[in-house]
Amino acid sequence: MTNAIVIHYSEIALKGKNRPWFERTLLDNIREKLNGFAYTSVRKISGRFILELCGNTDIAEVTSRLKTVFGISSFSLARHIKPDITAMTAAVKDILQHHDQNNTVRILTKRSSKSFPMTSMDVNKQVGHAVVNDCKRTIDLVDADTSIWIEIVDNRCFIYDNQIKGLGGLPVGVSGKVISLLSGGIDSPVAAWYAMKRGCTVRFIHFYNDTINTKESLTKVKDLAKILSSYNHNTKLYLIPFKDIQYELMKAVPKNYRMILYKRFMLKIAENIANKEHAKALIVGDSLAQVSSQIITAMDVVRQGTRTLILSPLIGFDKQEIVDKAKDIGTYETSILPYGDCCSYMIAKHPVLSPQHHVVTTIEKHLPVDSLVLTAVKHADIIRY
Repeated sequence: MTNAIVIHYSEIALKGKNRPWFERTLLDNIREKLNGFAYTSVRKISGRFILELCGNTDIAEVTSRLKTVFGISSFSLARHIKPDITAMTAAVKDILQHHDQNNTVRILTKRSSKSFPMTSMDVNKQVGHAVVNDCKRTIDLVDADTSIWIEIVDNRCFIYDNQIKGLGGLPVGVSGKVISLLSGGIDSPVAAWYAMKRGCTVRFIHFYNDTINTKESLTKVKDLAKILSSYNHNTKLYLIPFKDIQYELMKAVPKNYRMILYKRFMLKIAENIANKEHAKALIVGDSLAQVSSQIITAMDVVRQGTRTLILSPLIGFDKQEIVDKAKDIGTYETSILPYGDCCSYMIAKHPVLSPQHHVVTTIEKHLPVDSLVLTAVKHADIIRY
């Protein structure tokens, strides 16, 4: 009977003197994820976390939640038993009753508690002997149909026959806070997800023009933020009205340069919010050369409008790779719903491919840049998840 979950991590085990801080952050994130669920305890024991379950723990829901925690490499539904070779053998024999009689078997023991009198190899041999003689199974140490793990740690023993893959990466929060531009398309949610995987706490910002953005469009963006909040920590979404800025730009900017100016202003506003949030970087969904505004010359001109570090987690991805990941993390079906894209509003059929920086800066000199940015931030709606 499952009465514990053994949680393993990999990358943070390599963090040297900073490892305890990474472990504490991961433990805090696990506890936050389990808030509202019944369980006995969760704590670190010898390079792993042990989640002790109680009789009314919703194991299926807890399993679902753990799958959304960055920093976990794998976890296993386990039996917590006495560190006694007789008890181990009995547990393994009971587990095998739930596997096909023709399955080959291997026993994999890890002994972190050196006070236990038998070595890992000795445990493997003695339990394996019972598997062959009492259960009439065949041992295969290389390619077994069924693997059973025995972990002996701190005078405790955990036995399991499953390993559920986790998200890996780093715990959300260890890399600081960032602002992610959330367009409503396929790419930007995936970019935000990858920032979380590298330990970033993500705040979202979305720009809308109510001339082209319907209520359904904004609902879609809110839904995307909600989906991503299941991976994130203290999620916040800024909804920025962009129509007035676009009207001002349309008066002064040639059609073929408007997309470039739109993007520069979006980054300026995001930078302002980043300063308020004490965020250290902006996250964008750019994939190199995917569209005209994502060729190197265009990205260079757009990014020179801000001083804040801008990260592009998807820069080397092709479109199919991004689509596949969007499906994997649960954002794809929402992302493909119709919405109005601010960046495409009243622009030339063929935007400039190699924008000149001096042209852009000359245009901006005749615009009330600071006033437009501050007004947009002032009128932002903030949604918390």
